[in-house]
Amino acid sequence: MAEKDLEQRFDKLLLPTIDNNENQLKLARSFSVLNISLLQREQVRVAKKLGQNHARVTELKNKTARIVESARNATRSAAKITMEKMSPKADEAVITGRVLDENSTGVANVKVYLTDGEGKPVNGVETVTTDKKGNYHIVLPDSAVGGRAKTASYRVVVASTNDNKIHEDMEVLKPVSGEIKTRELAINRAKLIRSKR
Repeated sequence: MAEKDLEQRFDKLLLPTIDNNENQLKLARSFSVLNISLLQREQVRVAKKLGQNHARVTELKNKTARIVESARNATRSAAKITMEKMSPKADEAVITGRVLDENSTGVANVKVYLTDGEGKPVNGVETVTTDKKGNYHIVLPDSAVGGRAKTASYRVVVASTNDNKIHEDMEVLKPVSGEIKTRELAINRAKLIRSKR
């Protein structure tokens, strides 16, 4: 396959990453590695045949550098969009992290919610479900972090899909408006299995 065709295909793959499509970004990264590998192989072949200082070798080096830079820019763009989506508004706070088992593997499809000082779920704060990698992202509205709630403290709780409590984090969190707090929560997978019965 010609280098020009590879470059055009790579550019088409990179454009959708601006929408922060994780699969598209992974595909673009894989394609960039393949592209760079093919271009470097061609560069070595041409250098052996025509000499290291030949214009074609320089052209291949420049193409490789452009593809590396495109991949870096796509990664930066996707990371920036992700951070913008995660960042709380001025009157909100965010608690985010992962639920892990004893082998440090993410636990998917468990509920994560906040409790107040009395152990009751916090009004106005949604219960979320972990994704396939065990990630969770809880947004606390102004009612949970502003006004009289400024002195409030919360704990993160993990529950099974049928609402049986599996784990309550021992660390007390005092979120502040505009702030992101991160908590990794370790649970026992056997306890999770028992709680689903």
